[in-house]
Amino acid sequence: MYLLKRKRIKYDINCLLAFVVGMKVVMCVNDDLKMSTGKIAAQCAHAAIGIDHVSRKGGAQRSFVLWKNTGSRIIVLKIKDDEEMDEICACCACACPTYIVYDAGCTEVKAGSRTVLAIGPASDDVLNRITGKLKLL
Repeated sequence: MYLLKRKRIKYDINCLLAFVVGMKVVMCVNDDLKMSTGKIAAQCAHAAIGIDHVSRKGGAQRSFVLWKNTGSRIIVLKIKDDEEMDEICACCACACPTYIVYDAGCTEVKAGSRTVLAIGPASDDVLNRITGKLKLL
């Protein structure tokens, strides 16, 4: 019984830390492609599944659990084009997990187009330094 209580206390402290620090995932939608609202929603769903997989398998399991247990905030921003996506990816290289969605080309955009860049989960501070200049979609 003591072990269960001890684990619960540790878990509660981690959740409190995540609330204080703030954890989120940011989706950066490529505005240059002029996708419809439904297409953007589908591409963001693909990005959410992808970043979930990357963060669980990579070295960000703790961040993933904290993010998941504290509301799973996702912020959707827009980026101008592929060049801006490359710049943001370069900034994220060591800071946090990333996932890029490449479209299959079956509907609105050309095959291989980079539609969404997902970043995180990471602290608000880290992600704000990387994506703070971007506008909400």
